[in-house]
Amino acid sequence: MRNNGYVSQINYPIEPDDFLISRTDINGYITYANPRFIEVSGFSIEELMNEPHNVVRHPDMPPEVYRDMWATLREGLSWQGYVKNRRKNGDHYWVHANVVPVVDRGELQGYASLRSYAGEEKARYFDHLYRQMRENNCPYYLKRGKLKRKGLRGKLPSFQWEGVKARVIGSSIASAALLGAGLWVAQRFGLTGWSLGVLALVLVSSIWSVNALLLGSLNRSVASLKDIALQLAAGNLNTVIPSTNRQSLRQTLDALQLMRRSLLSTASDIQRNMEAIGPVVSQILNNNTNMADRLEQQASAVQETAASMEEISSTVRQSASNAQLASKAADTNLAEVGTATRLTDELAHAMEALTKQSERMKHMVQTIDAIAFQTNILALNASVEAARAGEHGRGFAVVAQEVRKLSNQTAEAAKEVQRMIVDTNQSVLESVAHTRETQAATQRIRHASQRVNDLMEEISRAASEQSDGVAQIGLAIAEIDSTTQASASDMESYRRVADTLSGEAASLTNSVNAFRTSQSGAQPLPALRRPPSSGQSLGLEKPRAKALPSKHSAADGWDQF
Repeated sequence: MRNNGYVSQINYPIEPDDFLISRTDINGYITYANPRFIEVSGFSIEELMNEPHNVVRHPDMPPEVYRDMWATLREGLSWQGYVKNRRKNGDHYWVHANVVPVVDRGELQGYASLRSYAGEEKARYFDHLYRQMRENNCPYYLKRGKLKRKGLRGKLPSFQWEGVKARVIGSSIASAALLGAGLWVAQRFGLTGWSLGVLALVLVSSIWSVNALLLGSLNRSVASLKDIALQLAAGNLNTVIPSTNRQSLRQTLDALQLMRRSLLSTASDIQRNMEAIGPVVSQILNNNTNMADRLEQQASAVQETAASMEEISSTVRQSASNAQLASKAADTNLAEVGTATRLTDELAHAMEALTKQSERMKHMVQTIDAIAFQTNILALNASVEAARAGEHGRGFAVVAQEVRKLSNQTAEAAKEVQRMIVDTNQSVLESVAHTRETQAATQRIRHASQRVNDLMEEISRAASEQSDGVAQIGLAIAEIDSTTQASASDMESYRRVADTLSGEAASLTNSVNAFRTSQSGAQPLPALRRPPSSGQSLGLEKPRAKALPSKHSAADGWDQF
């Protein structure tokens, strides 16, 4: 037997109006639980679904109770009894349980457990009784949910005088007794003719009176049950089920009361759910409308962004083309700068050569100046000698005088050339300095041009990559636009589904309002919006029928419930 763990022996009180419903498959695994059962059990809906029903079993329950229950259910009969269940936190609660086989077209589909308030007196009584069962000293045992005394007394058939069978037997005995009495009177007094007819009429009247007396109330009981059934069929779940001491009628009234409470619990749960679903459906409709508007705005913004991205892409492509042209121009400029650098280098070399030539000319002029000076001295000596010679040296003196003049002119010209060479040399030196500065500047221009060329190549590559990136962004925006359009289409589908859901909710609310419950009120119904084919939209599928379990299934099969 399953042990669910810690128990606190603290009673969790349930209200007299509480009705706990659960359903299982044929193996005892939970397939449905109403909200009140979930709340009382302390488990969540996820912890209960598809779990064995014995998850709520209390260890104080004797195993023979469940054995009797499963034996009764395997016979195709319903079972009733008082059960102590365990909550998730270890507390317990007492219920009066009715377990009913759910049969569809002759095939067992599962079991429904209907639990109601047990009452403190019943709880104390069965708590003591179950303790005796666990200790094997109980004078009773269970048979189809009913307590039977052990021993010979428990095996004797029970007879209920208020039952239908007792009434039929009583009516038959009374009729036979009256008929026997009539025959005895006829034989005793030898009645014939009209006196025998009178006796027969008296006997018939007496038998009819006995049958009417004994069986007349049966029609009233049936009529009462019919009235109750009609009230329930009309949706009046607040109808009062009367109580009676008659065993035959009490079982039927108890079944009707159980049906009323089950329908009332289900209708109340549906009504509460519909009260919660109504605003949610309205909110879904409003949210879908708002989201559809936002998607439309987003689609328009995406299209505008796509157009802007196309313009940006065109601009980036143009920038990339211009960057490539600028890179080519920078290459050309770099070549021209290289040519200018080469020419400047050649000019500097020429200036240096000119400086060297000027230095050589300077030396040559100095030599000419020295020759002129020597020539002047020689001419002066020649004049002196001509003066000494007198008349004989007069011609020679004239020549010496002319040579002296030429020497002085040569000296003056040499000095002038010397000055010109010095000035030219200074200019050449200055030109050499400027040429070197120009060479350095040209070199810097060359380096700068090289840097500009590198930058233009980087700009060109960046522009090309940017163009590719913009193209990818354009594709992404196109994908976003496509997705947005698909989302808008889906939102339209969601809107139709929400409309369908709203219509179904309104229809369900209208259907639930057919039942009169304690929570029913004069509330206006929402407008019905029926879908084209609500049956298909619900996606309902009939569950597969399952065969009745064999009586010789697993020995511990009862332990699953």
